[in-house]
Order: sequence, then C-alpha cells, then structure tokens
Amino acid sequence: MPKFPVPDPGATVKINIAGLAVCCFNKKYRDPKYPARKGRWEVAIPRGIEDHVLTIDIGRPGVLHVSSGVKTIEIKDRNSVEVENPKHAQKPFDRLRRDKNDPIDYRWLLDFNEATGTTPKETPLVKTERLTMLYIYDATFYSELSNQSGPIVMATHLDTGHVLKGAVSPHPDYHVGPVLDKAKRIGCAATKAVADVHSPGKDKGQVGLFIDGDLVKTCNQGSTPEEMTISNMELWQPDDQRAHPPGSRVTTARYHYGRGDFFRYYELFTVPKAKRYHAWECWGRVAGEEEEGPIASATGDCNPVGLNAFPNLSGLVK
Repeated sequence: MPKFPVPDPGATVKINIAGLAVCCFNKKYRDPKYPARKGRWEVAIPRGIEDHVLTIDIGRPGVLHVSSGVKTIEIKDRNSVEVENPKHAQKPFDRLRRDKNDPIDYRWLLDFNEATGTTPKETPLVKTERLTMLYIYDATFYSELSNQSGPIVMATHLDTGHVLKGAVSPHPDYHVGPVLDKAKRIGCAATKAVADVHSPGKDKGQVGLFIDGDLVKTCNQGSTPEEMTISNMELWQPDDQRAHPPGSRVTTARYHYGRGDFFRYYELFTVPKAKRYHAWECWGRVAGEEEEGPIASATGDCNPVGLNAFPNLSGLVK
C-alpha cells in the first residue's frame, strides 16, 4: 500500500473544504461494488442555515450552488487506490506551538471533542434531514494553517452568549471581555481542510463528482492536480455590517476577540447546555493602534472541524 506525499503533486484532484463541515475518516468502510474501495472520508455539511450557502467551485463550467435538498455528494476515482496515510499527521503535535509543527498537519483542523473537553458519550450524534453528506474516496486529508489565524479561546454559551432559535443573544461586552481574558487558549486552528484524491498511476487518474448519484463533472489526470473548492459559508462581504452581528466582536485592554459560528455544530450533537461553547479567535492588541483597530473573525464564520473519536458519521443521517 503506497504512502503518498503530502501535498501530492501527482494527485488527480485537490479539494479545499471551507466553512461549516464535520470531517471523519471511516476506515472500516468497504465498497460493495467494483472497484472494492477500502475506507472513505465522510464530511457532514449542516444545511438549512439561512445565511449560509453551499457552493462547489469546479473551475469550468463555474460555481455550483448546491440545493439544501441534496443528500449526497461523492468525489471518487474511477479506479480504487489504497492509501496508507489518509490523515497527514506527524508526531508529536502541539496546537499551542505554531512554530514547532508542520503547517499542513491534519490536526490543525480543530477536533470537536478536544476543543470542548467532551467525550463521544457526552456528544451523541443527532439524526437530521438538514444535512448534505460529502464522501471522498482514495484521498489524504491535511490542512493549511494560515498566518492570519489567531489562537482560539473557548468560552461557554452561558458566559458569552445564549443561543436562541439558531441565533446568538449576546451578553454585554463588559461582561464577556473579562471572561474571555481568563478563558483557556487552546491554540491555533486551520481555516480549511484539504484533500488530495490520489491517482492509481501516471496518466490514469480520473475522478468523478456526483451529486445525488448524477455525474456532474469528470476530472482527468493532468500535469498538476485540478482544484475544487467546497464552501459552506456566509455570503456577506468582509465590509458588510451584517457579517458583524452585535456581540460578535469584543475588545479588552490587551486583546481583540471575534466569535465564529462554532455554535452551529451543536445542531448535530446532543450536548448539555452548560457544556456548549463558543469559539473565539484571539489577537493581541498592538501598542499605539487606534481604538477601532483590526479585530479577528472578519466574516464571523467558522472553520471545519474533525470528529476523530467517532468511527463514522452514519449516526447523523436520517
């Protein structure tokens, strides 16, 4: 079984996954049909969120807007490719040390249980119809840690903003600021997941994109991987005031904080309210900057997360 380089210059397709998405590798999956694939990546994409849109940028013919009624998206090579390293992970790993770890290590993708300090027993999956499942075969997942990513601070909904009917009812900044200054910083997180769909050999790679079983596009092996971006994000522009709802940006004497959409993930998990968290990006203030200096979380959106303690995501599919 080959161990592919990461990134793989010989991959047929490189896939970028941004916005709300839960990634899990199902190593026990076996394709009942030819070719008999072993293992697959399962990505749960929450739907039905009013201000989020799922798009797939496939280059030519352009960007697909995926209906909320779509149940499955599959990206798979025509020929089965066994992959020894489905996760690009190098030991040891310390999320707090950006300078000491590989910037494309898969584990920069924030793990849901790690971030919240919960176990799988405390986070049972919720079956829902408001979901599109993305299945990717013959691939290695990694991440791309941006230099623009600040450390993540986790603070409970009870302390920093209750969630009512899918929206945050924020607490006053003068209350939230001191809470965030004292909250635990868990380290940096990647803003996207990346997957290389490997080729079985030179000039033999052919990858199909299927939506609810229908072939939408075929990607053939080229001199470089063809790129595809799957995004489940808000459509607001960075300067759009709707991207900064009240309470989503908090400034204290030393730090700027920006709240993302991590709270949306609790639509997929049964977690006691006292153990539900907001993820806040944290940036130190620069001496001499203006009062209204740059603040993190420019779009108020969220990064994909990993669910590494679960064997698969079948518990979400209704």
